[in-house]
Amino acid sequence: MKGRNQIPRKNPETVYTKDFIDAARKLEANLAGDLKRGASYIDKFSGSYESSVDNIFRRLFSLSPPDERKELQDARDLFRGFDALTNFEKIKVLRRCVERVSAVTSRFGETTSPARSSKPLAKNPSSPVEAIKGVGSSVSSFLAKKGVHTVGDALFYFPSRYEDRRDIKGVSDAVPNSWQTVAGRVESAGRTRPGARVQFCVVLKDGTATLELVWFNFDERYMRSRYQEGKLVFVSGDVQIDPRRRVLQILHPQPDRIEVLDKVDEAADSIHINRVTPVYSLTEGLTQRRARAIMHGALDHREMLADVLPKGIGRDLEPVDDAVAEMHFPEKCGVCPDFSRAAWETGSRDRNLPAPKTVAFLEFFLLQLAFGIGRNKREGVGGISFAPSGDISRRLVQALPFKLTAAQEKAFSLINSAMEKPVPMNILLQGDVGSGKTVVATLAIAKALDSGCQAAIMAPTQILAEQHARVIARYTAEIGIKPFLLKGGDRSAPLSEVESGEARIVIGTHALIQDRVKFNNLGLAVIDEQHKFGVAQREKLNRKGSSPDILVMTATPIPRSLAMTVYGDFDVAVIDTLPAGRKKIETVALGSSPEDRYVMNGAIKDSIEAGRQCYVVCPFIEGGENGAESDDGIARVEETAAAIRREVAGARVGILHGRMPPDEKDSAMEEFVAGGTQVLVSTTVIEVGIDVPNATLMVIENADRFGISQLHQLRGRVGRGAEKSRCILLKSPGITAPGARRLEEVCKNPDGFSIAEADLAMRGPGEFLGVKQSGMPDFRFADLVMDSDVLVEAKEAAREILDKDPELENYPKLREMVDEIAFR
Repeated sequence: MKGRNQIPRKNPETVYTKDFIDAARKLEANLAGDLKRGASYIDKFSGSYESSVDNIFRRLFSLSPPDERKELQDARDLFRGFDALTNFEKIKVLRRCVERVSAVTSRFGETTSPARSSKPLAKNPSSPVEAIKGVGSSVSSFLAKKGVHTVGDALFYFPSRYEDRRDIKGVSDAVPNSWQTVAGRVESAGRTRPGARVQFCVVLKDGTATLELVWFNFDERYMRSRYQEGKLVFVSGDVQIDPRRRVLQILHPQPDRIEVLDKVDEAADSIHINRVTPVYSLTEGLTQRRARAIMHGALDHREMLADVLPKGIGRDLEPVDDAVAEMHFPEKCGVCPDFSRAAWETGSRDRNLPAPKTVAFLEFFLLQLAFGIGRNKREGVGGISFAPSGDISRRLVQALPFKLTAAQEKAFSLINSAMEKPVPMNILLQGDVGSGKTVVATLAIAKALDSGCQAAIMAPTQILAEQHARVIARYTAEIGIKPFLLKGGDRSAPLSEVESGEARIVIGTHALIQDRVKFNNLGLAVIDEQHKFGVAQREKLNRKGSSPDILVMTATPIPRSLAMTVYGDFDVAVIDTLPAGRKKIETVALGSSPEDRYVMNGAIKDSIEAGRQCYVVCPFIEGGENGAESDDGIARVEETAAAIRREVAGARVGILHGRMPPDEKDSAMEEFVAGGTQVLVSTTVIEVGIDVPNATLMVIENADRFGISQLHQLRGRVGRGAEKSRCILLKSPGITAPGARRLEEVCKNPDGFSIAEADLAMRGPGEFLGVKQSGMPDFRFADLVMDSDVLVEAKEAAREILDKDPELENYPKLREMVDEIAFR
């Protein structure tokens, strides 16, 4: 019988390279050292320890033999959400991780093959990048800065653009004032001084015509040795005419665009000229020529990608190994390809060519497979099977002062069904501004309460948390259940009510995930505006219960392509209609002239005289960002409030911004909700969740500085009652063309879903959600906007494959690549 800590023996034929042994032992020593130093030492790296360990494991994983990867994967998984753990939990994780890594290092002595330090072999895409010809430890450190750690990373590190260097002209055929590739032989090379500055000049000759290559910064010894008389030079650049001497010149040609040869036929084998030439994104220490040579060397290993895609999958695709080669060094294109957004927006269909489509399909396909396998695993974990809706749910529905819309009923039906299954629920609930998501979430909460569980709502701001508490309290007042509001920094809160279960609905910000907050039986966790929370924060709330159901809400409609990637492991419930009686919000854009200001102040005055209230939103508080004074017309809260008081006599004007103390913010918001304040001048802290039906006018200063989804969210703060509402967008004095397009889109479009699609197209997914918090996948080539059709095709293909083979047992290469995605 094996002892609890006995180390399982691996394959005795396993070969451990010296690099892997050294890296594993170094990791073991570092973790053991940190464990010995204790939690106070680890706290010095708060917020970065997990990412540091992740980088080390990623490197180790690329060096490891295949049969050690499962052990290393398990060790790495221990660190998920590490930075959010308590000190006690961190020590436990470190101890367990040291044990697992030690289990690996202790096997080194069992191998029958000697450790070796020779260049590693490239057996699969996760093999270390050093397996590529010309890549040693120094070069690999440069590549690591660009996220290239493995052979697979290099194969998928595609050019950022291309240059067409196929049309080679002789010097006599060179055309002035145009970019071209010219060939000629060196007639002379040396230092000259035709004017005030010393220069190095290489004269190329073709028959009787000459062309000068000129540099002002140069290493003379190197230049003389490179450009010897009679050498054949191919150079790409902007051919100009020296205005004084009337000779053809190329000034400062880049080394990457020059090839020096002995014979003409050598050009056929060059990777730098006489072809569509790739241009890569670089980092310090990595030149274009070296990058090109490395990627060309990586293609020697592309056979590892052959047959990755199952036969018959997708449409108009080609073998992945051929597609990757074509992406690096195009051979099949008639014209120089351009895969950029700018080209796509002007009608280019280069991304529809077989090679780019295959690469985009593969990236989406791997991600969808990873989501599907993860979903299958999650469904194998026991969750809470909530009972059919009972007395609390029934009384709540009866107490509602309105009838649910058909869209709300449909969304709750999906949630209700998922909660009754014995697996953890993961649902994204999305709808336009004011569509009634909160009441649907409240129905889910009531269902959890019917089964004796607690429910929690985590909101990104205190203002939004308080709004949720007020709204839900209105819904649940008739059934005698009062939400427990946990305020950040409130050390006097009676947390015993949460731990005992007396507090059945707990609402708060990130204060909910403090170590001192303990739930009795958390069954449902609702996360509002979840993309504004970090992954570790969401995981920590999840750990407050035993596999609770998760309901994510977003007031920002998520475009379909984004939902399939960022939220690929979620089911999606959509509320696509507004409650009855909601009127369209009239939206207009005004300039920044005194006349436009007069119109704006008149609208505020009319609103106040009608007994209504107004919001005025400014981009920054006084002094702008980081306290810098702003002199370009950026509206500021205090200045704007003072101006309204001057122009609209008798108006009761309040202010609200993020730098105010919490009690002052609470007071300002409460006074506006109660009607004491007629005009609230605010920053975007009122962007989501604020519900004041009496507010019928929204004014947004410097509106072109906001994204269109954010403008739509701000507009959604009005129009919540029966009265007609307006939104006035004030332009900045120096409005840009993109800013004008954003305002035009908001003015003509009242629908949040179509606005979200337009916003995604304009800004891209990273800016749409916020890169660091969003969990946005790091695609090498695929683009959610330009390749949205390919994404849909890949999602369907992944579903078909997993229906037949849930674990991809018949596709080992594919499964290995999916596991690598999951590991990253």
